[in-house]
Amino acid sequence: MTEEPLSTHNTSEDVTQPVNIDGAERYILWLNLLGSQKFNEETVPIPPIDVYYIWHSHLLSPLRYYEDMRRIYDPQQNFPDFPLIRLVTRYLGKNGSHTDPVSESIWVERTKQSWVLDPNDSSDFKINCPWCRKEVQISW
Repeated sequence: MTEEPLSTHNTSEDVTQPVNIDGAERYILWLNLLGSQKFNEETVPIPPIDVYYIWHSHLLSPLRYYEDMRRIYDPQQNFPDFPLIRLVTRYLGKNGSHTDPVSESIWVERTKQSWVLDPNDSSDFKINCPWCRKEVQISW
């Protein structure tokens, strides 16, 4: 008997859905936070891990990322680079912590979101469409 590849395996519950849906919402909040003030490479806050996943995925298509950022935000706005070295230092650091207290404080204060993504939160969320600027409600 051969096993199905994991990508085609059907389960009754998709455990990645909270990261995909809520993470996308939180990524938009993250970009808005970055665009709201100037950070240099040393002071840019470290985002929550679910936001990192979405940010990394967006960066996997550099041309699309560049076009999206120029279309949605002020073309003169310079967003900081993906802080990979700081991320690795934080996650592989001596204290084993997966958070940066300063970054967590900035995140919670500016976005009104918890640092840790709640996998049981299935509430709808609203975003402003980056293209038409209309409010869109996204449901599970």
